[in-house]
Amino acid sequence: MTDFWSLIDTAGLAALDRGPRPGVATPADLRQATLESVRGLAPETRAAALGLALLWHDDLDGAHELCQAHEGHQGCDYVHALLHRREGDFANAKYWFRAVGRHAVHDELAQTATTLGQQAMVTDGRWNPARMVDACARALTEPPPQRLVVMQVQAAEFRALGCHLTAALRP
Repeated sequence: MTDFWSLIDTAGLAALDRGPRPGVATPADLRQATLESVRGLAPETRAAALGLALLWHDDLDGAHELCQAHEGHQGCDYVHALLHRREGDFANAKYWFRAVGRHAVHDELAQTATTLGQQAMVTDGRWNPARMVDACARALTEPPPQRLVVMQVQAAEFRALGCHLTAALRP
């Protein structure tokens, strides 16, 4: 079985906005490859994994459709928050992050942000998704070198969530 993250991490760092960027997979190809790789998961978790893959490849509309169909599932709600953050609807992104609440990937993200010098995304040692939303909003007005580190944190967030969603598939 192909590692989920290796399967979708094919286009370089995702943009902090809607994109698009060169090298993304077509939604049809991505759907086929992703759904085949996550076949053993519950339907809602499959939808969250596919939504995450679509979002990584700049198909915000496709990801949105999946998340809305499975509203209330923590994984889908997390992807929903990510997509609103990428589309620049920062208040709505914060709403969805509040709906997600504490998540299993947050400890890893707090460590990653701290390692990358982004302590402002961490409050009392814990990942603060609202501060990441604010960092993304600010980074969109900064030159590419300053934007890069926020994109790296975002990539770590996608990777951690993807690994969490597909953990049941690992032997």
